[in-house]
Amino acid sequence: MSDLTTSFPFRLSDEDKGALSELAERLGCDRGAALRRFIRQATVRPALQAAGQFTVSGRVFPLKLGMGERGE
Repeated sequence: MSDLTTSFPFRLSDEDKGALSELAERLGCDRGAALRRFIRQATVRPALQAAGQFTVSGRVFPLKLGMGERGE
């Protein structure tokens, strides 16, 4: 049984439908699950991520924040 309690329809262009289908296929899920996944990922504040990268002059330096550096 799904834990979804509310649904709502919205319209997508043919191009958007194709892109969503392709993304869902890559993720191995249906289109609705792909949308829910992207919504959950979008709600994560980037400043609170534990890792990232710093790019300067065409060079990329991976970064990993320690516990006291995330604003916690």
